[in-house]
Amino acid sequence: ERLSEKPSVTSHCLCSPHRTDEDDLGTSLSVRCFSFFISLDDDDLEARLNSWNLGLENPRYLREKRVPMTVMTPKIDLGESSSSWHHQALLRTQEKELELKMKIAEGKFHEEKLKLQQKHDADVQKILDRKNDEIDVLKSTYLKKQKESEDMIRKLEKKVQTLVRESQVVREAKEQQIEELKKICEQSSDCLNNEWEKRV
Repeated sequence: ERLSEKPSVTSHCLCSPHRTDEDDLGTSLSVRCFSFFISLDDDDLEARLNSWNLGLENPRYLREKRVPMTVMTPKIDLGESSSSWHHQALLRTQEKELELKMKIAEGKFHEEKLKLQQKHDADVQKILDRKNDEIDVLKSTYLKKQKESEDMIRKLEKKVQTLVRESQVVREAKEQQIEELKKICEQSSDCLNNEWEKRV
């Protein structure tokens, strides 16, 4: 009894009552593809089912309740596709602009960094030059003081040598005077002794 039943093919329309040209295009494509599968008449379909039986009586796929076949019509929305493409293009443009801005900002950062480094180097060089000038002044002052000290030492040495020579001359003169006085004293003593003896 079930084999005598004719397979039913039902189709449900998923489109809205107000159809557009794009919906008609998608529906016509789907109906054409689906018409190939339902072009066989009921007898051919039943013969195919019997040939698939391969000797099995009342196979399982014949006992089960047939599920009505539905035609699924893909909905093609060219507006959404175009909008998505424009959105992706806009995103790519924004990414490129952002990348360009990042490169410009990075270039400005390196330029500012280089300027700061050059300014820092110039300031350090100024400090070094000033310190070197101060060191040169200190060196010249030290050399001048050292020369003055050496001159003073030489003068003092000469003065000491002069004083030593003068003291030596004075000592020799004093010694000579002492010797002369001794001789005078001796002579006076001899004279006195002679006179005394004469008187005695």
